[in-house]
Amino acid sequence: MKIPNSVTKIDKRGLSHEQWLRARNNFIGASEVGTILGLNDYESTLEMFHRKVSVIDSFKPEQLSTYSGHCLEPVIYEKYWKFYDPSNPTHERLVENAVARNVMRTARRVNFTLVSKEYPWLSCSLDYAMDPNRFTEPGPLDCKASLSWVSRMYEGDVHPGYLAQMTSQMLITGWQYSELGFLLDGRYPSFIPVPRHIGIEDAIIKETKKFWEMVLEGRKIWQRTDLSESDRLQNLVQFEPEITGSHALEDYLKERYKSNYKAGRMVGTPEILECAIRYLKCTEEINGIDTKKTLEGNMLRKLFLDAKIDEIMFPDDKNKQKALISYRSLEGKPAVLRVSKELLKLV
Repeated sequence: MKIPNSVTKIDKRGLSHEQWLRARNNFIGASEVGTILGLNDYESTLEMFHRKVSVIDSFKPEQLSTYSGHCLEPVIYEKYWKFYDPSNPTHERLVENAVARNVMRTARRVNFTLVSKEYPWLSCSLDYAMDPNRFTEPGPLDCKASLSWVSRMYEGDVHPGYLAQMTSQMLITGWQYSELGFLLDGRYPSFIPVPRHIGIEDAIIKETKKFWEMVLEGRKIWQRTDLSESDRLQNLVQFEPEITGSHALEDYLKERYKSNYKAGRMVGTPEILECAIRYLKCTEEINGIDTKKTLEGNMLRKLFLDAKIDEIMFPDDKNKQKALISYRSLEGKPAVLRVSKELLKLV
């Protein structure tokens, strides 16, 4: 299948997971774009900047969640997506097609990392490329495993980071259409079309270009042999992404400090004093808000207990009943209260 845009292909076959990750460090991958846009709950922009500059190792051992996701990609495609009928998008129709081996559409594996020639800092590795037929336009197919209660937390049941990833893939390849294939709770398939969005593409181009220019400047400093590591780190600060209030950044800074801990003292400045006072005031406000939040949460928990239920339904903007509050225990763990932000639209 011909890719509309001009791209450079890097063959992934024969590369180990570690080799592929290190090679990808020379570009911004589509799955990394969400981090730059502040949409990643698990990695901060600063951590990614340090990886790209080589302050920290670019290799991350694969975790169970990502390993499971990779294992399920062919399952989602082979057992579900192929038999999904967009003209009759019911689970019953999918199962009928699967039992009868009635393939509704096809896609193919892409064994290359694709690098944009127009935006040479951007790359993507597709799970599958969809073949065009009467049901499906050509374009990227990305297969993901998720939990239904997680999906319901986001507008359209899609994490905005996934939308950034798919938009990046279409920006690089030039295809006008893509799909996200979910397997929810290990059994429920969900296929969501993601068409191109010029506004999101423009934001991706602007923010990733700015980030990559900072990475290239940072590399010049980090590769200098006439400076000590301490001096290189000090010079690197001017190109680092700004500090944000993300928990991912908090976790990264804690880990960096733990691995680089040294005893020492410095004299405080007025700027540091102001920052510390703001921190104390936030702590006081949080303590008050946390008590109020716990009160409201306990009222909901008592309601669930008394009614012996695990979901509360509300009509969405299309007047369809949708579970927007849940309280359930998974695998014997303590019950977790989930309240969807979509409720704010109903007020």
